[in-house]
Amino acid sequence: MPTHRSGNFGSRSFGFDPVLAQMRMQRASLMADVKTLGQVIKSQGILGGLKVVASGRRFLDVNKFSMHLCIEADSSAELAQRMDAARQLCSAHVQEIENAIPTVLRSQPFTPPNNMLGPKGERWVPVHGIVPHSKAVDTFVELEALFSSERGTLQRLQIETGYLVTTIAASAFLIEPVFYWQDAQSDYHQRMVEPEYLKRVQNFPENLAAREMVDALKRKAADILRDAGGTHFQLGKFYRYREGRNPAQLALLDAIRAALDPKGQMNPGALGTR
Repeated sequence: MPTHRSGNFGSRSFGFDPVLAQMRMQRASLMADVKTLGQVIKSQGILGGLKVVASGRRFLDVNKFSMHLCIEADSSAELAQRMDAARQLCSAHVQEIENAIPTVLRSQPFTPPNNMLGPKGERWVPVHGIVPHSKAVDTFVELEALFSSERGTLQRLQIETGYLVTTIAASAFLIEPVFYWQDAQSDYHQRMVEPEYLKRVQNFPENLAAREMVDALKRKAADILRDAGGTHFQLGKFYRYREGRNPAQLALLDAIRAALDPKGQMNPGALGTR
């Protein structure tokens, strides 16, 4: 029977800080949503659906960090072994809760982008970096120090910060700070968010001061993540791709760009090009 390395028993693991957990629990009744429940029943059976309904939103203490695991195996015996190993590793630090969130996420891996707006209609903006496991704790502490240094302004502008964290297998650790604040919806929100969701949330007045503060903090957070050796899923115009690259890599990139797009007409400004 295959054996696991310590801590390497989950196919996916992720966590929420208290702020993000609270936002998710407030979001238009995720656990009671008919479409969501239907997908759970389709993939997990009626019993799985009943467990999700029974757990409701009471299972998650929104004042604590939460960790969620998806565990897979080739047999029931191996699955039981991995789940026991997870419980043994975590039992000294956590209290086990219902597996409602992984169940719902696995039943609906691709959902409409309604999370661009918070449970009351707040704007939501993320920034992320993928760092080595050895740098994860120090990077998180540095991000927290950044937000703590601006706590007075954040409170005055009613900006909330939270975190999603997840492992990238055994290779790296993703840290995604998120920002919520009351602001007017953009045309993009109106076009991408489901009409049913838009009807249930508020469209706040324009809030340029908060928007500018979020943009500044987002850039500072990206700098911290980059300085920790972080990389990103989207290499475009926001994340500063050229900084941190060695000259040989940049020379190759610029040569390819010059050969394929000598006039710089394709997506100008992307990857730090002009």
